[in-house]
Amino acid sequence: MKQKACVGLNPNSYVHLTEHLAPLCVAMGMPLLLTDEKHAINSQKLYPQLKILLHDWEDVTPRYLIENFDVFFQSEPWHRHDFYAKFQGLEKAFQKEVRNVHCPHGFSDKIFWLEKSVWEDIVLIYGQNMLDLFKDFKILNHLNVAPRTGNYRYLYYKMFQTHFDSIAEELVWGKFKKKQTTILYAPTCHDQDHTTSFMHAQAIFENLPEDYNLLVKIHPALEETDGPALYQMIGKYEKKENIIFVQDFPVIYPLLARSDIYLGDMSSIGYDFLTFNRPMFFLNQRKRDVQKDRNLFLYRCGFEIQPHNYTQFYQILEKELCFDQARYDQIRQDIYQYTFGEEVSFDHLKEMIYQATFSPKKFD
Repeated sequence: MKQKACVGLNPNSYVHLTEHLAPLCVAMGMPLLLTDEKHAINSQKLYPQLKILLHDWEDVTPRYLIENFDVFFQSEPWHRHDFYAKFQGLEKAFQKEVRNVHCPHGFSDKIFWLEKSVWEDIVLIYGQNMLDLFKDFKILNHLNVAPRTGNYRYLYYKMFQTHFDSIAEELVWGKFKKKQTTILYAPTCHDQDHTTSFMHAQAIFENLPEDYNLLVKIHPALEETDGPALYQMIGKYEKKENIIFVQDFPVIYPLLARSDIYLGDMSSIGYDFLTFNRPMFFLNQRKRDVQKDRNLFLYRCGFEIQPHNYTQFYQILEKELCFDQARYDQIRQDIYQYTFGEEVSFDHLKEMIYQATFSPKKFD
């Protein structure tokens, strides 16, 4: 089989995309191309065995890419028709074919983002849940080639767990004054469906009991869409000894591994947290119907909180925790398996993806 030169692409140097691309780059034995020096240095420290190419943004042109690589891996959307058109002339000039592999940045039930991935040249899928989501929204037929990755980020975490846990202790966990039950609050970004709960979560911060720690994982996009409100909220509560806001630490699994309880809304981190089968609570900001709404599929794995009950969250938490394992233990295991499937070794993952790059292009 002909050897192909592969590269991970994150030319805008988005930290949350590097979190998904870095393990894939290690698995594929390929470099990750970045354009921001500070982010490149931080990524080198965070992700073991990651090789980085640092280039000026204006130098990352289609001509540069086709001259040096055969397969591109990235997490930003690139409709395959646009991708094919962009490189059609260059492919003729260089007498070679290039392919693009889309790596989704997590799995959530927010279809408006995932639906774009069916139009990619090649798209990586986590498991059956993702395929069924496409099927339910009648877009599965647009899919081209889709190798299954399983939960490769968790596998990467386990491979280098000592490193990740150590750096998380230094940069995050060590900031808490007391070691006590920790709630991880991971609100999603302010998207077109307005699903984030963060701007309405004052009661979660205000009413936090002294015998709980609250770890707040800030979505990077919140800084872009709601910067003033975000910093106002952080400024108001960051001095509380049992609240830590995490903004510059994109690695998620060393945070999940030590969190006792999950609190979220529509973030893909909720599906990641299923790995540990621990109590989950969901803030249903838009009061959607959990029984009928496919976009709230994950909510079956824990207890739903309506907006009018946000002020009573901790009372509800104390009341419901004793029933958690009986109600949700098996369903969380089932949904994790449904979402990620069996673990895929890095060797097998590399082989499957590499074979997919020899598949025919899909022009319809």
